[in-house]
Amino acid sequence: MSMMSDEIVANIHPGEALREDCLKAEGLTVTAAAEKLGVARTTLDRVLNGRGGISADMALRFEELGWSNADFWMRYQASYDLANARMRARKRAEAIVTETRQAGALL
Repeated sequence: MSMMSDEIVANIHPGEALREDCLKAEGLTVTAAAEKLGVARTTLDRVLNGRGGISADMALRFEELGWSNADFWMRYQASYDLANARMRARKRAEAIVTETRQAGALL
């Protein structure tokens, strides 16, 4: 996967896809969806708003409602997390290079 692809994936939290492709498609409110899933509204809200990740338990609950399969949701979350980790690592490496160059310029 290229760096550009990582950035695109990293910017699309799985919760956003869940909101658009599942809740909106079925005309569900967050409260109604949480009830169907058997989870607290705040738990689902955190996922939908990108403040929480999709756990294996949550992925299975999505699967039970016919919202793709648990493997899909777990891969999606893992890809999102990995893409974000790669971006953070790249920024750390860039900062080290910048610091090294600045230190060299001072000599």
